[in-house]
Amino acid sequence: MQPQPSLNARKKFWRNCSIVLRLKKLFNIVKLEGDAVFAHLPDENKERFDDIQELIESIYFKYKTQVQQITLNTDCDCNACILISSLDLKFFVHYGPYIVQDIAGIKELVGSDVNLIHRLTKNKITKHTGWKAYALFTENSFPENYMKKDDMYVHYESYDHLEEVKTFNVNLLDWFKNSSRN
Repeated sequence: MQPQPSLNARKKFWRNCSIVLRLKKLFNIVKLEGDAVFAHLPDENKERFDDIQELIESIYFKYKTQVQQITLNTDCDCNACILISSLDLKFFVHYGPYIVQDIAGIKELVGSDVNLIHRLTKNKITKHTGWKAYALFTENSFPENYMKKDDMYVHYESYDHLEEVKTFNVNLLDWFKNSSRN
């Protein structure tokens, strides 16, 4: 029977796979919303789409590796430890105009494209594919003539008062299982 990781080991786990710290390499963090990180890409980084994909893959790889290690190295039977292997990540990438609203030092992004990305978090990808972990990219998020999207699952979402949204999606768990890093 493996010993339960110490508090220091658990802190190290979260520090090592910190999604927020890794996202800050390219993105500006706007706020944490429950279990979600809401971030935006400064305009000067828009053409770094390959870097965005690589960052998503590296975050997911680190996360899944850490979850596997915690699962294997704990004998704790609390709900959190039992359920950790069932948790997964989703990434949503969109490009569109927004306004930075600053009220009393609290900055928030506003605009119809900001509303769209929030709506896209409630999509039907899992229902249609069975995927629990995926990266969703709207058509607007790609640089012009970006060819790698041909290998992605195409999905459409419709919302009241908005045009149909075309998304390109990657199954992150399949990528992780087939990764040369794994």
